[in-house]
Amino acid sequence: MVWSLRIRLLAGAAVAAGIALRAIALLQDRALWVDEACLALNVVGRSFGGFLDRLSWDQVAPVGFLAVEKLLVMLIGPEEIAFRLFPFLC
Repeated sequence: MVWSLRIRLLAGAAVAAGIALRAIALLQDRALWVDEACLALNVVGRSFGGFLDRLSWDQVAPVGFLAVEKLLVMLIGPEEIAFRLFPFLC
């Protein structure tokens, strides 16, 4: 019983540390990596129907993910946070 509680506490601490580290990276507002920037160009430059065609710059992503990203860009604007918010929340 004691081991089970320790394992749960350790797992909870690891998850909390992971969330904190990702939140810090998100809030640092760093520039997009090359692959993120290429995907962002596809999201900004296309309509929702355009996601059914082959993406430019050898990018591949699920249509649902691209649709959510497009919605966030429409709501927030073409900012780094808009492109990183959905993956962070997932």
